[in-house]
Amino acid sequence: MTKGRFDLLVEPLSDLLGTAEKIPSGEEGFEAFMEETVEPCIAHFAASCPDDMTRKTLHNKLLMQTRSDLAVVRAHAIMALKAWFDQVGEDYLFLVPETLPFMAELLEDSDGRVERLAHELKKQVEDLSGEGLDTYLVGE
Repeated sequence: MTKGRFDLLVEPLSDLLGTAEKIPSGEEGFEAFMEETVEPCIAHFAASCPDDMTRKTLHNKLLMQTRSDLAVVRAHAIMALKAWFDQVGEDYLFLVPETLPFMAELLEDSDGRVERLAHELKKQVEDLSGEGLDTYLVGE
C-alpha cells in the first residue's frame, strides 16, 4: 500500500468504529458489522501499512476510539486492536508504550465487557512480548 492510499483510507476506516448510533439496525447490527467487516479490515489494513509511522497513525486513531462515551464503541476498538495484534504480531510491539495509558483506563472501565476485553488484550500483549505489563500499568 502506498502512503497516498493509506492517507485516503485511514480516517474513514477508523471513523467506522464510532458509528454505533448511525447503524439503522441498532446495536446488534453495529456489533455484526464491526465483527464481520470492520475489525478484520482494520487488521489487514494495519498489516499492509508501508511503514511504522503509518501504523502509528492508525493505532492512535484506534486508541482515541477507546475513549468513546459508548461502551460498545470502546469494546469494538479493543477488539480491533486485538485483531491487529493477531494479524501483525511482534511487529506491533513498538506501539505498546503508547497503548499503556489507554489500557490502564480500560482495565478499570465501568462496563464489564470493556474491562474483560481490556484484560484479554493485556494478556495477548504479554504473551506476544513475553513480559508482564503490571509494573508499567501501576500509576497510569
